[in-house]
Amino acid sequence: LAPSAAHMLKRWPLKHWQELIQLNPEKNFICLGGPEDQFIDELVKVNPKRVLNWAGLLSLTESAATIAACELLISNDTGVLHLGEQLGKKTIALMGPAPFGFPSRPSTLIMELDLPCRPCSKHGQGPCVNEKFQRCLVDITAVQVQKEMQRLLGETPSEASR
Repeated sequence: LAPSAAHMLKRWPLKHWQELIQLNPEKNFICLGGPEDQFIDELVKVNPKRVLNWAGLLSLTESAATIAACELLISNDTGVLHLGEQLGKKTIALMGPAPFGFPSRPSTLIMELDLPCRPCSKHGQGPCVNEKFQRCLVDITAVQVQKEMQRLLGETPSEASR
């Protein structure tokens, strides 16, 4: 998982990441990010035996090696997303307010909402003017991401995601 991004508006909500982990009790997760991404500790609390926080611990090369070893990458619009894409990994890209930098490889699934307020800024820094704050990412649910994750991994949908 790559739950961080340079701008807060480009981050899928923390509660959605937490729910995604809860929906997948049989899966282990590695969280990547920078040393400033202390919020990732909240993801570890969901299940410390299945969620590792490697944010700020790896070099770029080590992050790439970690991504290469994983089955799937789920990422906000950030540099880690582009690493996964360049490695040809199955990737789910959670795309919010930014107007460009979209992944283009067939191994990457872009999840986004077509809203009249998108893009809201050049780099996703905002401001968000939608009545529902950060709707472009808030309305992409953990269940939707779960279903796409299972499809990309060739798994049978679980009861929780039906």
